[in-house]
Amino acid sequence: MSSRSASGNSGASGGRIRPLTIVIVVICALLIVAALSAWRGSADQYGRIPEVRFATSTWNEHAEPYQYATLESSGGEEEQLTRDIGEDQTLTIGLPVELIRTDFSMLLVRTAPDGTTTESVEDIAAHSEKTITVPAETEEGLLSGVVLTTTLPMPVYDDAGEESILAGEWSLKLTPAN
Repeated sequence: MSSRSASGNSGASGGRIRPLTIVIVVICALLIVAALSAWRGSADQYGRIPEVRFATSTWNEHAEPYQYATLESSGGEEEQLTRDIGEDQTLTIGLPVELIRTDFSMLLVRTAPDGTTTESVEDIAAHSEKTITVPAETEEGLLSGVVLTTTLPMPVYDDAGEESILAGEWSLKLTPAN
């Protein structure tokens, strides 16, 4: 009998764990954690679209997507975001980091002095600016409404692992300041 078997140790390794084994186990654990985080993190990180900020020199309002009724809403139980805007003001739309590199469509509604309204849609390409500025008054009239819409370009995954897309819409109704 050898001294190894007499001491109670059996097997080729003698009961000790080699450093290489520890490294392999740690790497495997990290890979598993990374895979699970990427799968769940997509829904957690991109599972909701953040708020945007509407502001002028006199007021500042944060709005979650779909928080307020659209401009055409009859005003039932849905809350509608309405603020005053002066002719000489500029509307600033502040974008969070998650939305800076996202394409937007922006519907601008303007009301002329005679009461006629015009609508225009501007497609805003992804850019690195944190704000979108819109003059309150142009030759088409005074700004009376803004609807900002976007769809995130990357797919997201819900808790069940199903692929989905995220879209957001923010609306703001404006009235002339006195």
